[in-house]
Formats: sequence, structure tokens, C-alpha cells
Amino acid sequence: MGRKGEKWVPNRRPGYRACMEHWIHRISMEAAGDPTAPAEPEGAEVFRVLRELRKPIVAVADRTYGADAEAFLRSEILEHGRLRAGWGVPGLDLTKASFRDNVVVALRRYWDLFAQDTIEELGSKEVWDEADLWGHLQPFYEQASGRYKVLKNFQQMARHHVVFLPHLTSADEFSVARIDDTGYRFEDRSNPAATKLWELDFGHLRKLRDLKPFKFGDDTLPKGVFGGPYKNAIDKVKAKKAVFEAFVAAHHPK
Repeated sequence: MGRKGEKWVPNRRPGYRACMEHWIHRISMEAAGDPTAPAEPEGAEVFRVLRELRKPIVAVADRTYGADAEAFLRSEILEHGRLRAGWGVPGLDLTKASFRDNVVVALRRYWDLFAQDTIEELGSKEVWDEADLWGHLQPFYEQASGRYKVLKNFQQMARHHVVFLPHLTSADEFSVARIDDTGYRFEDRSNPAATKLWELDFGHLRKLRDLKPFKFGDDTLPKGVFGGPYKNAIDKVKAKKAVFEAFVAAHHPK
């Protein structure tokens, strides 16, 4: 029995911290597939979305994400302790109930990913039946639901959680840090002077501390540990969890 008022936790070790999760965050400009998830019409503001879709796309000269975007993300981590995630153009705050709707709008107005025949069909009539309009927009809402499925991990990170960053500094290294904030924050990166789309993106933000690089090896982690099933930009460590926990206990115990 513990002292009066003390919560009993079985097998508590010295230095034990409840719910100490581990995460893998990748920095890559390459598409890791196009995740989708089921989407239901409840709560969808399809008529507002339609009005937004009819507006001109955001004017930038370059919609590609190249080496300069990757360099920005690395410098944010290495120089400022800021961990950022993409699919974060203005309006895509994960805490807002309108996130799905706003992703559908952004797919058109920021990333220009609607086929021209879809745009023409959506503009073909002034008055739409709600169910009919949902049928046209559902595939885009499924993309939005898939993006949220990945990005919600960014929200679920908590202070002191461990973040692994494979290949942050070189192909032969991985880095480890801890979350050092009280919660997820969204930064609206609107900038009328932006000429590249990525300059408006990466608004999802967390703070880091105690960033340390490590070489892959027998006494740290093997190179293959960050492979499948870890394929998204942000993944919660589940597979091979004991391997990651043993590493943290030995090399990053704070």
C-alpha cells in the first residue's frame, strides 16, 4: 500500500515517466504516397468550400519543393530548435474544426491539384444539391482525412517525448531530441512577397531541446530501424519499440 492519497503504479522504476512516447520525424521533399482515409459528409461545409474553389489560385512563381525547402527545415531544427511539418499553408491549423474543408480548398488554391475538368464541372451550375456536391468533393475530403491521420501525431506529441530524426545531418547519422513546449502551435506563414509555395507552408510547429546526433552502429541503432512500417512524415514508434526504448535509456535518458 502507498501513502494515503498516493496513486499506485505497478513496477515503477526510478526516473519512470508515464506515457513517455517516441516518435520518428522525417525531413524529405519526396512524396511518401498519398494517404487517404474514409470521409463522411457530416460537418463538411461543402457550399463554403465550393465558393472558395471558385476563387483564383494563390499566385506564386514556383510550386515545387526542392533543396531550398529542405535546407529551411533543417536549419529550423539545427539553429532554432523548431520542428516543422508540411501540409501547413495558411488556414490548415489542426485545432480548427474546419481543417478538412480548408485542406480541400488548399488542394486547389495552393497546390493546384484539381484536374481542369473537375474545376469546369464544379463551375457548370450555380445551384447544387448538397448530396450531389458531396459526391464530387468526397475524394478530396478523403485526402484531407488522410493528411489529418498523419498530422495528428504532431498534435499528440507532449513535452519530454523523444523524437528521432533520421538522416538530419548526414546519411550515416540520426539525431534525437525531446519536445520542449506545452503543445502544438500553428504559425500562419502568409507572405504577399513569397515567390515559392514552400515559403507559405510548414506552419505546424513544435519546439525541441537536447538535440544530439548519433552514428548508426551496433552500439546505437542499425540503419534499417527507420524503415517499414515507418513511412510517413511523422510516425509513432510501435514496431521495434524495445529497441528504441533501450537506446533512449542508454544514450538520451533525460
